[in-house]
Amino acid sequence: YDIISASTKKEVVLIPHGSKIMLGGPQHMISNLLKLHSEPNGHAIKEYFPIDEPRAFMFGFQSDNKNYAMVTQACEKAGIKLIISGAVNDHVNYKGNIGCGRDNIVLGRFLSETEVDLYAMASDILLFNTNPLEHYSCSGALHRVIGAGRPVICNRAKHYSDIVEDEDCLKYDGQEELEQKIVEALEKKEEFGKKALEYAEKTSWDIVAKKHMEMYQKCQSPPIRNRGHVPLSTEYPLPLHPTVI
Repeated sequence: YDIISASTKKEVVLIPHGSKIMLGGPQHMISNLLKLHSEPNGHAIKEYFPIDEPRAFMFGFQSDNKNYAMVTQACEKAGIKLIISGAVNDHVNYKGNIGCGRDNIVLGRFLSETEVDLYAMASDILLFNTNPLEHYSCSGALHRVIGAGRPVICNRAKHYSDIVEDEDCLKYDGQEELEQKIVEALEKKEEFGKKALEYAEKTSWDIVAKKHMEMYQKCQSPPIRNRGHVPLSTEYPLPLHPTVI
């Protein structure tokens, strides 16, 4: 969005990626629920879930551009357990990096919606890393779990440019700064957890859906009739012929 010319921006409406709001209880209760859950292979999570030590949840597809070696080493030095989830990509050479560092938990498969919620809410930190890419994007994985109300830490890549450093999350460049941010997030867990949840509430799927409906109504000629399902407002003024990005 920042590379679009000022004149073009008048014809562009920027709609954020939607975020899921999770409704849970205290972290220890969520952790106990997760301990009772069983993996599809029959192994109970309680056999290895680090219930009595801080833990970071790294959610998303596993790939070779997520710098697992650096992340696992940073977590080890910061004294936090790392849980890595996501379907495994068999065509890349990164699996050895996941295993380095202290005893990490690797869930090399898709997680159910319930599992994603439980792991996110039972963790102390939500951790993300993507090697810098030239294209602009946003992280669907981050938006999926930010509504857990846990501190979010991500690197300063364009992939996470839609969330603001220190206002919504903590950001880092390199292993040393990541170690510092992990310590800071644990010390200020309530503060940064609240900031993450506030961001999720501002970008909830309900709000994002309303923005889309307002956009679609503006694009219609004649305008579609509001049937009462999605209340429309003038809070977000729209251009005459907008483009959705």
